[in-house]
Amino acid sequence: MKTSMVVRCNNNQATPYLRRHLPRIATALGPLPIAFDLGAGNLRNTNFARSLGWWVMPLDVAGDFGSMKVDLGSDHLPCGDNLVDLFLCNYVMCFLSSTGKRHLISEIKRTARLKAYIVVEMYQAKNTDPYDTKELTNLLGWNILRFSKDRFIARNY
Repeated sequence: MKTSMVVRCNNNQATPYLRRHLPRIATALGPLPIAFDLGAGNLRNTNFARSLGWWVMPLDVAGDFGSMKVDLGSDHLPCGDNLVDLFLCNYVMCFLSSTGKRHLISEIKRTARLKAYIVVEMYQAKNTDPYDTKELTNLLGWNILRFSKDRFIARNY
C-alpha cells in the first residue's frame, strides 16, 4: 500500500455486501470467532462484525480510529499461525502493488485457521493499482463460495 495514501469512507455503515453475507458466515463459524479487518479505515466493518459477536482486530496503514498500524503490503500480521477465522478485506487489495498483494495473501494463508473465511471487495478508482479478482482467488487457493468482478467470498478447506 502506498503508505502516504489513506483513503476514508464517509459512510459509517458496513458495506452492503458484508451486511448481506456476514451474518451467514457468523452462523456457520459459531461462537467467539476471531477476525482481522484488513484496511479497517473508520471501523465501519469492524463495528458491524463486532455487533455479530466477533472479536475483531482492526488493522490499517494509518493506525487511526483505534486500529493497529500495519502496512498490509509488507508487514507481518500480528498473530501466530492458524488463529484467524475471518478476514475482512474490503477495499484494500486494490491499493496494494502486485508484490503487496502477494505478501498479504501469504500472511492471510499463514494466519488462517482451517475453514476460515475471507471477504474481499475492490473497486477501480483513481490512485488504485490494476487488479484481477480471478488472479487473487487463484493466488489464495481457497474454495470460492461467491464470485463477481469486484468481490468474492472464499473459505479455507
